[in-house]
Amino acid sequence: MRLLRNPEVRFPLLGLLAVAGLCLGAIAFLLKGTEYRGVVLGVTGGAFALCCAVFLIGSAIHAKKVRSFTVKAERNLHGSRELRFDEFKEGDFSILQGVVQSMAMAHTRQEEQLTAEKGILKQSLADITHQIKTPLQSLTLTRRPQTFRAKNT
Repeated sequence: MRLLRNPEVRFPLLGLLAVAGLCLGAIAFLLKGTEYRGVVLGVTGGAFALCCAVFLIGSAIHAKKVRSFTVKAERNLHGSRELRFDEFKEGDFSILQGVVQSMAMAHTRQEEQLTAEKGILKQSLADITHQIKTPLQSLTLTRRPQTFRAKNT
């Protein structure tokens, strides 16, 4: 299960299971001789199982949003123009999402600026090349070829 490789999920779940084990052990010890011991242990164990299930479902939904956000951020890094990240509505991940979105927009603006500057540089080089070629061509056209005379001896 991919979800359990995340320490943000694994450690709270292990803590919840440890608390459940301690509580069930304490209840079993305290109710040691009563006839309702099995019912109380079953209800308490079921409640802990339900808490674990709710925790895992919520964590799975959150992890899916994080993976989707990561994929969009990677696509943007590699040239995609998708700048809307709407996975998170509030909290720390929402703040992180806003910062990443701002970085993506700044990256896009910088890339557009560099492309424009590259065009300007290309045009300037073409103008400089033209300005150099014209006098050089004039010099070669006005220069007369030298004729070599054969020595008459």
